[in-house]
Amino acid sequence: MKQLAKTKKRTAGITLLEMIIVLGIFGVALVITTSYFWMGLRAQNKSVQGIVAQNNARRALTTMAGEIRGAMDSNAGGYPLEVAEGQSLTFYANVDGDIDAEKVRYFLAGTDLKRGVTEPSGQPPSYGGTEQENVLANYVANDVENMFTYYDRDYEGAASFLPFPVNKSQVRLIRIDLIIDVDSNTPPAPLTVTTEAQLRNLKDNL
Repeated sequence: MKQLAKTKKRTAGITLLEMIIVLGIFGVALVITTSYFWMGLRAQNKSVQGIVAQNNARRALTTMAGEIRGAMDSNAGGYPLEVAEGQSLTFYANVDGDIDAEKVRYFLAGTDLKRGVTEPSGQPPSYGGTEQENVLANYVANDVENMFTYYDRDYEGAASFLPFPVNKSQVRLIRIDLIIDVDSNTPPAPLTVTTEAQLRNLKDNL
């Protein structure tokens, strides 16, 4: 009887040890599986965000190119281009279908590409009123690379761009490059979307 009791105790001890080992293996497997799940979920989320951001950037380029092409003298008689820098562009154009030329500003605020519009007012006309801002695109990573590049009348696809500071009177075409990157620490690599806009009211190379 004593021998039988000892055998039962050993059996119970081995079963408990086996259960601990099984639970440990299960716990490790659960942690690994959960980690892969969250990694996959984050990658999928970034992919979706990236697609949305790219589509927004392409729509922004369409809007910007259309408005830049229509650059015109301001209501106060100012030159069509007011500011021509690498990360910002200010010009005058009729962007709301009335008879006036609004002051339009494209600029980078953090990772947001913004558009500001100021209506003319008063007599003589001025643009000292409140600027109405809206966001055109998110996740724009042009903190180092220029968004805007400027070309003169000789541009035919390979000509050198105008150096900074740009002589605004020489600008006839503006290239826009938006670098889109949802998360710089994880793949995929940033995507650049590009378009060009010729200032049709200043075109003189026909």
